[in-house]
Amino acid sequence: MLNSGVLLLSTFSLLTGFGGYFVKITHGINSQQILFFRSVLACIFLFGVAFFTKKIHELKFRYPFATILMGAVEGLSIYFYYLALEKTTIANTTLLVYTAPIFSVIFAAIFLHEKVEKRTILGILASFIGVIIVSNPAKFSLNPEHMYGSIFALLGGLFYSAMAISSKSVTEKTTPLYAAFWQYFVILILSSFFIFPVSSKLVTNNLISLLYLGIVAGGFAFLLYMNGIKQVKGQIIQVITMLEIVVASLSGFILLKEPIDANAVIGGVFIIIGIFIVSSKKKSLPDNNQK
Repeated sequence: MLNSGVLLLSTFSLLTGFGGYFVKITHGINSQQILFFRSVLACIFLFGVAFFTKKIHELKFRYPFATILMGAVEGLSIYFYYLALEKTTIANTTLLVYTAPIFSVIFAAIFLHEKVEKRTILGILASFIGVIIVSNPAKFSLNPEHMYGSIFALLGGLFYSAMAISSKSVTEKTTPLYAAFWQYFVILILSSFFIFPVSSKLVTNNLISLLYLGIVAGGFAFLLYMNGIKQVKGQIIQVITMLEIVVASLSGFILLKEPIDANAVIGGVFIIIGIFIVSSKKKSLPDNNQK
């Protein structure tokens, strides 16, 4: 049976996985501007949650270094991900960004002092095989022209894993609501430097996409995420959220009529197997005193 933390992270992956569709149908606004409006809407939503649940006191700014670091590394992970997509292929980007679970194991051992478990290694191996299959190794390019894009994708994976570990550290000191709100507030500040020029007409034309990305896949999803990471070990967070790849493929098939090939199906199965490996509860040892 899966624990509630795994279910929360799986729901997060479901919501953010469909986010790719809404990015696809957004036109006339660049990635930095999407990130800005997403952050604005996420902050408004999370502030509203705090207000109506009478938890405004939870948003009091604390632990400035840890809080700013958490938001900054999340912003950098998204920035390098978009940058990688501009410089190299989707296959290169997907494969290299999802090296994040490997970095997470290292960071969890160093900063959270977690003992790396065998099932974590097995789960990462199964999921990473799935990512390789989904990405289609035949499309992976070592062309020098893609070198910078590949480096950006690796940096995206590095900062993505750093975000998970730093967020877990902050939620342990504060609350999930605090972590979700301030993460997006820091991103809002950083992305505000890239907002211009943009017209109100473009925002209105893309309002549905921005509302989904900001509220559903933004504020609400990351509130679930922060609650989820508080209940699971740091080393397995990124393995569970690999479910996002499977959901993204399904959303493309269902909503954009994009074909799903055998690689996507087989790779998706491996990713799900990896998630179940790291999510399964250890069996308790039998009590020798009991007959």
